[in-house]
Amino acid sequence: MLVHSVFLLTLSNVVVMLRLGDPIQTNSPLIIIPGDAGNQVYAHEKDKPREKPSLLWFNLRNVFRMSKLTEELSLTYDPKTHTTHDNEKYEVIFPGWGDTSTIEYLDTTEHVFGEYLHGYQMYLDSTGEFDTFRNPTGVQVICVHGSQVSTPVSLTYPRKGWFHKGFPDETPTITDGDGDGTVPIRSLEVCRQWVNTEHVVLPGAAHIPITTDPRFLTVLRRVLGSHISLVERETGHQIEDDVREI
Repeated sequence: MLVHSVFLLTLSNVVVMLRLGDPIQTNSPLIIIPGDAGNQVYAHEKDKPREKPSLLWFNLRNVFRMSKLTEELSLTYDPKTHTTHDNEKYEVIFPGWGDTSTIEYLDTTEHVFGEYLHGYQMYLDSTGEFDTFRNPTGVQVICVHGSQVSTPVSLTYPRKGWFHKGFPDETPTITDGDGDGTVPIRSLEVCRQWVNTEHVVLPGAAHIPITTDPRFLTVLRRVLGSHISLVERETGHQIEDDVREI
């Protein structure tokens, strides 16, 4: 099996640096699922079929024409079906299914000031080993997220009337609840429903800072094969005091 473990941190990039000299014993890769800053997005005007799709995100030009960008990426909400749809004037396209290039290179320049081919050989070596549209079999998944951080969980708009424009033309009342500061706990705990999943909750860990939280790094090192606990080394406390595994 190519994959030993998959770490999922909801909507968050992960950058982990292990200290030299630590006893890491593993022959399996660590797969990191990024999400912060999104991925490439293209748009195609439906009334101009001969034109090629244009890059929306990330295109530096769009920073200076935010109204156009907002129009192209806007969603239409149907209150009867409770569904949303793209702007009917545009076809919005998310390219790159099956590889990571559209996540790594948002502006399509592919790291002008760096080694843009870095990792390409790894891609060639591994791309034939998996099928993007096939469910993984026997892959261990460790779902790690924070909790007990005040998080917006609902937006309440006033009813449309004489003195109110209603949704979406007014500022809503924001109700906070449990979560990681960005994602509500209800969404974070979706991985409870997955089969063969270890669920780890880090109370007080926020959405982005969790990536450098000693408790998370200790869980990560355990999976990678290191028996050194950063929590014990830096705080003198056992990780079991702060991590709840279900």
